[in-house]
Amino acid sequence: MGKETVGRNDPCPCGSGKKYKRCCMSKNYGGPGREKMIHSRLLHEVLDFCKRYYRESLDEADEMFWGDFNPEEDLPDNLLEMADINFWEWVVYDWCPDGKRNMVELYMEKVEQFTPDETKILRIMKESVLSLYEVQEIFPEKGLLLKDLLLGGEYDVKEKLATAGLRKWGIFATRLLRLDDVYVMSGCIYVYPRRTKENLINSIQKGFKKHKKLTKRDSMRDYLKGVSEVFNFILCDLILHPQEIVLSTTTGEQFVLSKGIFEVIDIKAAEKGLNSIKDFRREEKGEYVWLDDRKKDQSTVLGTIRLEGKVLTLECFSKERLTRGKKLITGNLGEAVSYRADTYEDVSEASSRIKGKDLDDTGDDVFVEIPQDVYNAEMKKYYEKWLDMSIPALDDKTPRQALKTKKGKEQLKELLRYFEYKEDDRRKRGKSYFKVKWLWDKLGLEPEE
Repeated sequence: MGKETVGRNDPCPCGSGKKYKRCCMSKNYGGPGREKMIHSRLLHEVLDFCKRYYRESLDEADEMFWGDFNPEEDLPDNLLEMADINFWEWVVYDWCPDGKRNMVELYMEKVEQFTPDETKILRIMKESVLSLYEVQEIFPEKGLLLKDLLLGGEYDVKEKLATAGLRKWGIFATRLLRLDDVYVMSGCIYVYPRRTKENLINSIQKGFKKHKKLTKRDSMRDYLKGVSEVFNFILCDLILHPQEIVLSTTTGEQFVLSKGIFEVIDIKAAEKGLNSIKDFRREEKGEYVWLDDRKKDQSTVLGTIRLEGKVLTLECFSKERLTRGKKLITGNLGEAVSYRADTYEDVSEASSRIKGKDLDDTGDDVFVEIPQDVYNAEMKKYYEKWLDMSIPALDDKTPRQALKTKKGKEQLKELLRYFEYKEDDRRKRGKSYFKVKWLWDKLGLEPEE
């Protein structure tokens, strides 16, 4: 069973008054146990067995796992090591070179004699399956709370390293093993964009239904065991055919990262001129934010200005804004600066510079950074209005209207989880971020309800 005796939303037994998940649940993770060490040894033994007795068939395994995808050519360097781990884990746990038995089963038949502990762990390995999980909670450097999106159940997982790279509400496929009375990840991991969750689940369930019509007996678990390479196929397809990023500014102009460069002739006069422009708000020495305050209830960030030594740089989100900004600078700084050049970069060009980043990237790495207080204020103002906006993802209802039905509540929670996921990503990358808990509280919702 995935759940502990004490439910994660139950009062903590320690008497703190907090929920178990917010208190002692994250403390229930010890060091590596005996079974995990035996598992590590057996994994290497099965792999050595495979390379010794099935070396000539490994080309077939490679073709079955990768298809036409070439990891050396199609993957960025930072993903090659993980891809190699995923392949060899699949070979050990799921590949059936004779079409019937996986490598663990073949190893057990060949060696025959094992200790009771070894037999137990080999059976766990033999029967384990890859499944799709959603991160419910993260306990830094301790573990994760995962929800199985295909087989059901929630699992408290001991996994130190993954807590640094994964995000709350993140979606990924992995293999869970019950060792030393705790769940651990086997080592493989296939991380997918959060936005693909529904399509992923529907695609796998559709495949299972077709399979079940033919076999009339297999369960979803059996199906996943037999077609586990599908998780790699899906990931490879997302890498080869990423979702095109289409962006525009809040005023409807095409998004183009635009930069104007000026030579500074008189730095004191330049600083005085920048300080005189009412729409330029000074953040730190040499750094300004250009704000449009024409709407009383909402400010729009039009660009940023940096004054560094002999160079003044204006960065905007569109060519039109850059033109306006240059006029402001030349009109107020006069001979203190001398215009030198413009540079432009569209989203596709900027995205090519960040190849190998998270597949969930939606282009915010190419935006000019916004100070935390400005970002927080703008997002809060936006979400105040958002509560009464018609949202397509809520069947064209407003968030307040969606609260009135069970279906609407579930749609709304899924949307908030996505917002939280994206903002947490910004936080982890050192960018300005918005605490989505404000929205949960405003709507009176709990993520796990």
